[in-house]
Amino acid sequence: MSDMICLKALDLLDREITIIDISGTVIFANEEARDLIGAKPGDTEAFGQFAGLWSEPAEEVRAVIRRLAGSSGWQPITLTRKSGRHAGLRIPMRGRAFLIEPNDPRSLYILVTSDRHRERSFEHHRRLIRHLNVQLAEGSRSEVLLTGLLESERRMRQELVHRVKNNLALLLSLMRLNRNRLDDPEIAGPLEDMERRILSIATVHDLLDRNQETDFVRADELIDRICAELETALVPGTVRIQRDLTPVRLHISDATPLALIINELITNALKHAFPQGIGTIRIRLGKNGGKTLKAVVQDDGVGATADTCESGQGTRILQALAQQIRGEIVRSVESGTTWQLTFTPREADEYPLSSRVH
Repeated sequence: MSDMICLKALDLLDREITIIDISGTVIFANEEARDLIGAKPGDTEAFGQFAGLWSEPAEEVRAVIRRLAGSSGWQPITLTRKSGRHAGLRIPMRGRAFLIEPNDPRSLYILVTSDRHRERSFEHHRRLIRHLNVQLAEGSRSEVLLTGLLESERRMRQELVHRVKNNLALLLSLMRLNRNRLDDPEIAGPLEDMERRILSIATVHDLLDRNQETDFVRADELIDRICAELETALVPGTVRIQRDLTPVRLHISDATPLALIINELITNALKHAFPQGIGTIRIRLGKNGGKTLKAVVQDDGVGATADTCESGQGTRILQALAQQIRGEIVRSVESGTTWQLTFTPREADEYPLSSRVH
């Protein structure tokens, strides 16, 4: 029976092949599919449950299997790898059911293969958009065609956002792995600071991906997520982070520097403001009259010295980030340290047209 299954599958496709029975057990994987399945060299049987290979809940994967089992044609599916070198990546695939013996439901199996066509389609779509943009610039296309093109571009940008998010997650995993191998705290410390900065950027893309956006995020949600991540990683139980955040939508050109600034200020406060390990950090975000926004990070700790604030690398980073959003950041020391950032978010018409189509 195993030979018959393999022959049927190979007749259908000339790429990575995985065969699942209706219970969800992987019963066959060709050599090219073994890396995706996670099988050891030489394994020929007992690959395990298909649902165990993915990060999605098992019941959700089983629902996908049931859908494929009831289909006589190819169906697209996308699942997230749970482990291995592709861990965290969403894998585009397609699958279909087939019978080994006609009229015998016990011989029903499901074939799953990676979908290279969808990858090629993405690249083809990008070239098509570029070509149509040239024609539209020459006035050869109608407004209807422009709208359709921009919608197609938005979908492509959503896919790019998702890929950037996954790549940043992979980069963070590699950095943590290498840092954990270091015994020198003078090297591990800066690496950990860099990880948190990358994590702030990754949070921007995660919010974009979750909300199916391509250009704008809620600044209050972004800051709240950064606080929650730092609370998990750095904050002792005796230090509190209080938030008072006004809902504001920002373009990623403004949101990304803001995320890095907030991360830097909270991290500095946690490291230097509370030598006794007790205190409160208060964060406020709101309008400052007109179109200007104000973000304040205040602690009730011991305060920082003037030399540290003027010459430290962290302060240079803060000033550079504030300049990126055409803002100003100032510090005051009185019963703790207060950093105040004021900036005016860019208007929608300062961004490319595609950024304003939703």
